[in-house]
Amino acid sequence: MKPAPVNDNLKKALGEFLKRDVTVLLNRGNRGDGVIHMGARQLFSDVGLVVREVRERAVGSDLEGDVLLVLGGGAFARGTHTLAHLVPRLAPRFRQIVILPASFDLDSGPVRRFAMSWGPKYTVWCRELVSFDRLRGSGATPQAILLGHDLAFHADLSPWAQRPNSGVVGIFRRDNEASFSALPSGLEIHDASHGTEQEAERLLDYISRFSAIHTDRCHAAITAAMMGRDVRFYRNSYFKNQAIYDQSLSQYPNIAFERTSSFSLRQFVRATYWSRIRPLEMKLRSRILRQNREPA
Repeated sequence: MKPAPVNDNLKKALGEFLKRDVTVLLNRGNRGDGVIHMGARQLFSDVGLVVREVRERAVGSDLEGDVLLVLGGGAFARGTHTLAHLVPRLAPRFRQIVILPASFDLDSGPVRRFAMSWGPKYTVWCRELVSFDRLRGSGATPQAILLGHDLAFHADLSPWAQRPNSGVVGIFRRDNEASFSALPSGLEIHDASHGTEQEAERLLDYISRFSAIHTDRCHAAITAAMMGRDVRFYRNSYFKNQAIYDQSLSQYPNIAFERTSSFSLRQFVRATYWSRIRPLEMKLRSRILRQNREPA
């Protein structure tokens, strides 16, 4: 298994917080976000940094402190930007805020407004060059904009890498980050990343079973590559996948990025249903069930 990209500059920066009170905000998300959280915990342990974890869903009005580390990952994009609303509300309660390696989709209004609100208490780490270059040219004025690698690369995946594996599988999104490109034919397709950030092991268990993976899920690609599996990596709906491939994954000989793609009406209908129609359908179903339970 090839050594993962290192974050030496980030490790050095985190080492400066060893004697300070540090809170980590864990973003809500899918199973891939859970792998980021696994890697972050390993990174903190390697540095010797003791932290207090707070999940995004559990943030209370009494949360305050010295240093706030924000695990954002892909939570600053058009489809997912809850942290772009939450962090500004928390900012007055902390002396210093560090956004750990993340992607920033400035085409999203809430994300751009969040970036424009940064001041000297913010230090921002990007996990790829597209976000890094766009932020530096955006007029945002944090204390620093820095470049690193996704924290999932710090996760210890050796127990999964050693498992028996065979066969080929497709792991493709069915949410608002799915592209409208044609999916590879002849494959079993399952969105194994779909779930919560507290279910990272379920994603790793699934990936470890196969010797080759086709995917547009960023952390399916990262973890499969780290396990030594053969990976074909596909685009998502914005620049994230290709940018992370270029920054961190291109050094792995067992992964290739699919740079050309063709529009698929079938995939357009599939992605639109799961990202827009299905959520409305589930809300309506839930409302009907509640009404049926109410006494006459």
